Amino acid sequence: MGAHSGVMDATPHRWIKMLLDGALSRILSAKGHMKANDIALKGEQIGSAISIIEGLKASLDFKQGGEISKN
Repeated sequence: MGAHSGVMDATPHRWIKMLLDGALSRILSAKGHMKANDIALKGEQIGSAISIIEGLKASLDFKQGGEISKN
């Protein structure tokens, strides 16, 4: 229940950090699968990382985010 509670109580900034950490974790996992020549799992991990990043990108608020959201 600890992980569930952490997600339920997370601030918006904490949510972003958790999502970025998840994307980075999947990229590192893909790197390991690439070294092991496991192309299918590498592709799954990269696809998952891309989905997380695209979700974050789609949630940007360009009016409030100013220059940071544009970059």
